[in-house]
Amino acid sequence: EEKLSSVTSTLNQLEEDIENLKEEYALLISQSENIKNDMIEVQTKVERSIALIDNLSSERERWEYSSKQFDEEMSCVIGNSFLGAAFLSYIGFFDQHYRASLMKKWINQLEEVGIKYTRGISLVEYMSNPDERFNWHANSLPDDELAEENAIMLNHFNRYPLIIDPSGQATEFLMNQYKDRKIMKTSFLDSAFMKNLESALRFGT
Repeated sequence: EEKLSSVTSTLNQLEEDIENLKEEYALLISQSENIKNDMIEVQTKVERSIALIDNLSSERERWEYSSKQFDEEMSCVIGNSFLGAAFLSYIGFFDQHYRASLMKKWINQLEEVGIKYTRGISLVEYMSNPDERFNWHANSLPDDELAEENAIMLNHFNRYPLIIDPSGQATEFLMNQYKDRKIMKTSFLDSAFMKNLESALRFGT
């Protein structure tokens, strides 16, 4: 009996040791999983940090390019403004060929006195934006450079310009572009011409 009791006691001790080992093993497995999760989280943070650094680097390049572009535009602002002002003041009387000739002469004058301007400048793009041009074409403005130049002059005039419009395209554009101002269209052939002219002079309509 003593031998059996000793064996039983040994078995109980072994079973207790096995249970303790199982608990320690489970704890180690849990800790190992936590370490793996921490490593994955750290790896994710490292990857995000690398991506952020890359984005900041490309953003820096973009800002540097934008800064250089801005400096270039600022260095040309006097020359570009001169060309724009000359365009609005003098060029409206002439056809497209003579307009191009005047622009070339003005550019030569700028180069002679050493005033910088944007090479290959498009005054249509310089003095209007894409939304404006889209709106003009939606209101029946012909899709050509001459018509866009004329629209720019109409948009910037502080007086009412004289428009020679044998085709009627400019009239159609003006009626569409400024329809919210309730513009009245008339002609010398209209029987109510004098009445309409008097009304326009009196009330500005």
